[in-house]
Amino acid sequence: MAPGQRGREFSVKMPLSQPGGGGTPDDGSVTNVKVAAAAAIAASKLALTLGNNVLTGDVTLTTANTFYDGPSVSLVAGTWFIIASVIVTIPGATGFITGRLWDGATVYKESEEHAVAGANKELVTVAVVVLGSTTTVKISVTSTDTTGGTGRIRATAPQNGTTNKASSLEAIRIA
Repeated sequence: MAPGQRGREFSVKMPLSQPGGGGTPDDGSVTNVKVAAAAAIAASKLALTLGNNVLTGDVTLTTANTFYDGPSVSLVAGTWFIIASVIVTIPGATGFITGRLWDGATVYKESEEHAVAGANKELVTVAVVVLGSTTTVKISVTSTDTTGGTGRIRATAPQNGTTNKASSLEAIRIA
């Protein structure tokens, strides 16, 4: 503990014997050892910078193999742990959906799922991203198929969903 800091002190009784029998005092006594533990941690060490956003309305995927933007968040320079999650519905034929975590130019991470007609699929993308300046990061989605109707990035889960909680982007600054 640094000089001037207050902490808690407590005593621990420790036998002086060592494995193999050496070091035991003649009277068999034990010694009290004082251990100091810091009672406070600087508030700045506990402060977290968070960024988050949710989709507030469905986004229509009208053209196959074209990326459409889901939730986005503006993040200041630093190292960020980012979790992006979207629920996508593809009403047409079987195909693939791809999620891309990026800033519109630099791709940080991608994920992909196979989707059958009418299925709701969740794409989750997790990445640690180092940003040199304030940057808007987003999750965008595309589908290989839009036949039988247009696909959608969902704002609300189709079955029993809570409004505007199905697709989100969460970021925690870690450095």
